[in-house]
Formats: sequence, C-alpha cells, structure tokens
Amino acid sequence: MKIAGLDIGTTGCKCTVFDEEGNYLGRAYHEYSSRSGKNGLTIDASDIVDGVFDVIRAMAAQYPDIGGIGVTSFGETFVAADDRGEPLYPSMLYTDPRGEQECAELTARIGENSIAQITGLRPHQMYSISKALWLKHNKPEIWKKVRHIFLIGDYVIYRLTGERVIDYSLATRTMAFDIRRLEWSRTIFEAAGVDSSLFSKPVPTGSVAGVLTREAADKTGLSCDTEVILSNPLHIVLIAVPLTIQTFLIFFIAYGACKLLKLPHDIAAPAGLIGASNFFELAVAVAIALFGTTSPAALATTVGVLTEVPVMLMLVRIANKTKARFE
Repeated sequence: MKIAGLDIGTTGCKCTVFDEEGNYLGRAYHEYSSRSGKNGLTIDASDIVDGVFDVIRAMAAQYPDIGGIGVTSFGETFVAADDRGEPLYPSMLYTDPRGEQECAELTARIGENSIAQITGLRPHQMYSISKALWLKHNKPEIWKKVRHIFLIGDYVIYRLTGERVIDYSLATRTMAFDIRRLEWSRTIFEAAGVDSSLFSKPVPTGSVAGVLTREAADKTGLSCDTEVILSNPLHIVLIAVPLTIQTFLIFFIAYGACKLLKLPHDIAAPAGLIGASNFFELAVAVAIALFGTTSPAALATTVGVLTEVPVMLMLVRIANKTKARFE
C-alpha cells in the first residue's frame, strides 16, 4: 500500500507518494492562476478541484494501490457554495482588501482583546469571517443562496469524500474558532449574524475524513476504499523542533557538568541520556487512555516518541565517540 500527500497552495497543488516505510516514490504538480479584478484578488475553487483530481489521477496511474491521502492547504480563503457544493462566487485570497470595514465593525462589537482570547488571533480583514461578512453585506443576492462555507482544505475533502469536516488548525484561520473549546465560537458568530452550521464540523488534525465517493474514485482512478486524512505538517514541525532542541540541550548540560566534575564516562553518559529522555512512551499511553487516539495530546506525545528515538540514538553515538575525553 502507498500513502499520498496532497499539498494545496495558492498557485498550484501537488500530490506526493510514499511507500509504507516513508520512502519517496514520485510527485505530480498542477499549476493554476489567481485573478486580479477591480474588487480584489480571487481564485476559482473549481480550478483548484480540477488540479487536485489531475495530480491524484497522475499518481494513481503509477501507484494504483494508494490507500490513504493526507490533505493540507493554505488558509483563510473560503468557498461560498450552494446546496450541491457548487461555488457561488470567486474565492477571495487573504491579500484581497475586502472585509476591512466588516472586521472593524465586528471588532467594535466584541472587542479586540476578546477576539484574541477566543481565537488566538489579532483581528484582521484577511480572515474568513471578515470576507464572509463582506459577501453578506455587498452581495445579498449571492448570500441568500449560500448553504455551505468551506475553506479550501475542507472543500477539497468534501469533493473527494462528500464529508464536511475541517481540522482545528485550518478552522483557526477563520477568526471564528474557539481555540480553547475547540469549536466554533458562539460569541463571534452571533455578533457577525452568521449561522455557524454553514461551516464544516471541526475535527482533530489527522482524523480520517472518509473514503472516496464513487465519483471521486472514477475521476482519480483510485478505489472507493481510499481514505482521506486531514493533515497539517506545521503542527508536527512545531512539536518536533523544540523537542529536538530541548533534548540536545539537556544532554549536553548534564554530560558537560559530569566532565567538569571529573566523573567517569560510565556515569556521565547515562546521566546525560537519562536527563535528556522525556519518557514519551509512557506519555503516549497516558494521553491515549485519557483523551483518545485522535486528540491533540496523543499527536504531541506520538510526535515526541518519533522525534526522541532518532535523537537519542544520535546522542548515544556522540557519547561513545567522546569517551576518550573522559580518560
């Protein structure tokens, strides 16, 4: 079985395939363009979907046993769709100036500090809720037809699986997601006068969104059993980098202190390694037992294990290579 990663950007999308051991096998890329008009900068969501089907189809032709697809995308930009999921209006990119007045009005109702505490963001017109309000106020004939509001990532998920789900990380780019309760903010949606049910259901990053619909399977050449997974590599990087730095730092502090104290190597090396170990194996078991396999805590501790093992092996090698300095 192969695993594919779908990366959706503002100028193109790519599908990269790996084997079960994580070895790179191949990649397909499809370019599309944004449009600059008198109102601002937009992109056609249909062009993105066409590109997604194109790159998956290209990879499926070479690797028909792809069993799962992880999806990640750029944020903020939303798709206003009808009851069939068809786009009703060009999607405004985050650089589009529209939404400034709406953001200011929303901030005046709730307060800048309150918005920051709820969402973790400073109010800005680039976020989805501001531009959705612009559409509501300036294009009422379009707004009355809106039945779904997707961000690009969950729109692609919807077109692949028929499921309306959005991962927590992407949901934060709307400036309407409560980062503490991990749900849409009632305070913000009530102040905006927008129905939160228009937006997709927030779920943890790494959740299985569903399997391909028959239509998507026919367009991509994959099986209907292919799973589509919501992913965000940024989360993994943000967890792994500080853990790596911390592990090296603790090891060298303990190891160096033993050297200064003129302790033998058979004490210094274990001291450094034990000090550097974060005991993530135990943390994973506790996190899964308390919060479930799809919780952010389980993700953090699992990334900790995957990071710690190779780092600790590197530290063992360093300790072995520097043994002569303790003699």
